[in-house]
Amino acid sequence: MRPDRWSEQLHEQFTEAGQWVDRTLLEYVETAVESTPDRTAIVDRRGTHTYVEMVEAADELAQGLATMGVGTDDVIASQIPNRAEGAILHLAALKLGAVYNPIVSIYRESEVGYMIEKLETTVYAAPSSFSGFEYVEMGLDLADEHDSLDHVISVGGEIDDGRVTSFESIQERGGDADSIAASDALGPNDLALIQFTSGTTGQPKAAMHTENTLLASQNGQIDRLGLESDDVVFTPSPIGHLTGIQHGYRLAFMLGTTCVFQEKWDAETGLEWIESEACTYMAGATPFVRDLSLHEEFDAYDTSSLRRIMTAGAPCPAEVVRQAHENFENVTVCRGWGQTENTLPTVNPPDAPAEKLETTDGKPYGGMEVRIRKPGELEDALPGEEGELQVRGPFLFLGYLEDPERTAASFTDDEWFKTGDKAIVDDDGYVMIKGRIKDIIIRGGENIPVREIEEYLHQHPKVADGAIVAMPDERLQERGCAYVLSTDPDDPLTFEEMVEYLKSQGIATQKLPERLEIVDELPMTASGKVQRYKLREDIADKLGVDPVVR
Repeated sequence: MRPDRWSEQLHEQFTEAGQWVDRTLLEYVETAVESTPDRTAIVDRRGTHTYVEMVEAADELAQGLATMGVGTDDVIASQIPNRAEGAILHLAALKLGAVYNPIVSIYRESEVGYMIEKLETTVYAAPSSFSGFEYVEMGLDLADEHDSLDHVISVGGEIDDGRVTSFESIQERGGDADSIAASDALGPNDLALIQFTSGTTGQPKAAMHTENTLLASQNGQIDRLGLESDDVVFTPSPIGHLTGIQHGYRLAFMLGTTCVFQEKWDAETGLEWIESEACTYMAGATPFVRDLSLHEEFDAYDTSSLRRIMTAGAPCPAEVVRQAHENFENVTVCRGWGQTENTLPTVNPPDAPAEKLETTDGKPYGGMEVRIRKPGELEDALPGEEGELQVRGPFLFLGYLEDPERTAASFTDDEWFKTGDKAIVDDDGYVMIKGRIKDIIIRGGENIPVREIEEYLHQHPKVADGAIVAMPDERLQERGCAYVLSTDPDDPLTFEEMVEYLKSQGIATQKLPERLEIVDELPMTASGKVQRYKLREDIADKLGVDPVVR
């Protein structure tokens, strides 16, 4: 299957420039098996896999899935946390010619059900239980609701239900099955991965990537950050998200080196992993960097091996970068910027001046281009002038699945992607993100579409009207605050009632508003739209901090 915007012209342009390498991740892994078969590929809390062991496991899994009827163009959804099985399943999907759909573990019935319906997903894999939630039970409920979902796979744990197949039993079945034909594997321009992202509408969008678009970003990142085959990649970022995938295990496998998975975030455990595995590189949003460098037991651990931290996904204050540079002995923090649609178009080079490392979101690389356009203008903004950041180049996704209108609306006539983010580019070509046109909350690197939550909130009988806005938070950068106009002022909605109601609608805990303000009226424009900036200013004033800027 070819994504919407794939064309021979794009292929020729990026291939001639050496930006699309016409390979897949499988080929990099096979190279590692040939050259260093006994090198450790994955470390997680359950043990290790060498490259040859990992490939054998992926072969067995792919062969086992094939006996179950899974093959070309089938969609495999995974809510596996940071465990070896997640990477192994991804490799198996590539071998089968299937499309891989990673899903962050915070999502519940509402979000996952929508994704399964949209993609006509045939396979759902998840742990039987993780962080107190029963994923496989949810998967069975979803299978009852969606005819396409034929297989629910349990990773670890015993499930007494004949409708569930264990990860291990599929591998055992595959060990006795015929090998997968090489011709079945995905090609570099086939649809390889779909990651859902959310925008101003709150409706998730199915962004499509090929191996060429994903590898172009990783090759550029390796060059920009000076990564090498003896680096050890620490991956605390969830592998249900592109950060953990692209800048975690895929990056490690391209280098033929080791990926260290941290299954559940805890700063001291992260310090333990860095010390014990001599990790040299990590990628993560601001909370990961802040939590590590400010941990009270930081000095008790040897973190001298760590030399690069790439942080993106949420604004990273200059103070966080300075603290990390002061506390880590050998680290350079490289701020970057990216979206699911374009992976990571900008990142700071490690040799950038300290001021740039602390205050900017990097420069484009790897063939990516950026420009700033003011609303309604056809000329690029001058250096230092604010406008919408637009990007184009080989990292860009190739459309939203079965949504040509939204895809077309996201691009300009000359093929630049409209990011919806406000930014400036300085005289030296460094990008500084200044806020977002899009109406979302970025909580610890995760995008939360407020309109989706508002739609449920408005259905509560005690809510006459309401809006959810971002309130500043020192650690996570932003959290949600709900402003509600009551149907009965004498019986207003309580915070507990709001949380209980939204949870009952299947909304993930991390998406819930974390503060409730009951008001007599909402500030409105003449056309009847809520003036959200006034609400952001109001909550910031109550907290005694600067408001979140949009």
